[in-house]
Amino acid sequence: MISKDKYKKYRAKYLESKKTINNINFVIIDTIRGDDTKYMPELKIRLNGKVYKYKFKFKNNRYTLKDLTFESANEDIKKFIDEKKLTNIIFICLEESSPYGLYFVDKYPDYCKAIICYPLRLNTKESLDRLYYKYIEKKGWKSISTTYDPIDYFFEINDKRLNELFEKNGDEEKTIIELITNLQLRKQCDKIPKKFKCQTYLFSRLDMDAVSLIKYNFDRKEIAAMKGILSPDDAIYNSMMWNIARVQYDNELLDLNKETGLLRIHYMIALEINEDIRLITDAVKILT
Repeated sequence: MISKDKYKKYRAKYLESKKTINNINFVIIDTIRGDDTKYMPELKIRLNGKVYKYKFKFKNNRYTLKDLTFESANEDIKKFIDEKKLTNIIFICLEESSPYGLYFVDKYPDYCKAIICYPLRLNTKESLDRLYYKYIEKKGWKSISTTYDPIDYFFEINDKRLNELFEKNGDEEKTIIELITNLQLRKQCDKIPKKFKCQTYLFSRLDMDAVSLIKYNFDRKEIAAMKGILSPDDAIYNSMMWNIARVQYDNELLDLNKETGLLRIHYMIALEINEDIRLITDAVKILT
């Protein structure tokens, strides 16, 4: 039988825990490309706390290459949080914003209760080299642009040439500008933290749907040519090799963080992410 003193102690601990959960501030870090409206309405309903959305200053705006750096985004995120005087934060990073969020909480762990990456994509030196292979060696750039040289206006882009793209701002230019944001992210792959200082919940994507793999990577002949895929089996093999690289990377992360126990990895088995927001709110429940 539990004594009154012990009961009061457990009750006080429970109420303090509940108070902490209810006082959480959620900072949703916007996608760096595309549209995040598919996430936001349901997240605002489901999350038990105040929800704030951080939008990158370079998204849908004219920018310089410096604006795409982790360091620049880091100070802008800090400014956003300081102005709102937020504490006890759970960061939720959507798609390719995840490395930016991980970089921030590595530099400012005191701001952070936990971080969720939905998902953390595989940004490595190999994935950067793969772009050169697809666009230059396999001549895949021609499916993106017949006007702009891929070296000058992509791989070795500078602010002057980037500004030219913004000035012209046609469909071709918009496509290249969108790809540049991803390229600059991959160029910073060595800066993405691997040892974490707060609770970290990573969603990790694996491509396992053979029908969809063939549809998207072999049946679309321009994509197949760019990736060097000659048969349906090639499409599956190519994807499996990246799945292996993904799992190896995750194992490295788990090994680096095994002493602290701060890392959890949740595998998403699909070609295209099954965008079930309940996965994010389930992760919140685990972390709190």
